[in-house]
Amino acid sequence: MGNWNYANQTPTAPWRGLMTLPAHLCLVRQDDGTLLLKQKPVSLGAPVEVFVASDIRPEAEVAWKLPDSVADCTDFADAVLELQLIIGPDGDVAVLTVAATEDGMFGTEILYDPTRRELVVDRSRSGVLVPDTTFTTRHVAPLSPQDGVVRLRVIVDRSSVEIFAADGLVRMTEVVFPPPHATTVTLGSYAGSACFRSVKARWFR
Repeated sequence: MGNWNYANQTPTAPWRGLMTLPAHLCLVRQDDGTLLLKQKPVSLGAPVEVFVASDIRPEAEVAWKLPDSVADCTDFADAVLELQLIIGPDGDVAVLTVAATEDGMFGTEILYDPTRRELVVDRSRSGVLVPDTTFTTRHVAPLSPQDGVVRLRVIVDRSSVEIFAADGLVRMTEVVFPPPHATTVTLGSYAGSACFRSVKARWFR
């Protein structure tokens, strides 16, 4: 999980890099005969369910914060946080911010734009940025709704954010270097309101 161009410049010591989550791989044949690769992470073990909510509609500029019980479990020394979200298409750009600080200075943003049908990860405020031009802070992937909704599975560790969307047809893996106290998780919207039909937060030891 990284890039040889900046492997020796990551702000971590004594370790230099980490492995991505192992995943099951399979090929899926589309109606037009196209083959697509699907990736599903292997089981993380026995989860402890932290929080479940439905029909969350945050307005622009007003972040909806998940309860402190989620942050309390985000002790990345011995736990991994998993978020499962279902986003409705009847809204504006939906924003999930993970590994964020209370003051909003730091955070990794995961956005879904229903108009453009794009999934975006923005690391520009994720923490310490690697001083290399190949360490781009914004990544974009095409993502269309399935059965009228967008499903995201986001797994957050101390220095990584991995996203599985569309039942594993889209995967985005990001290294991040947030400050130790960046444990807040929020839901928000750009330019209006977004519709999070359901949110489930779990953690794994």
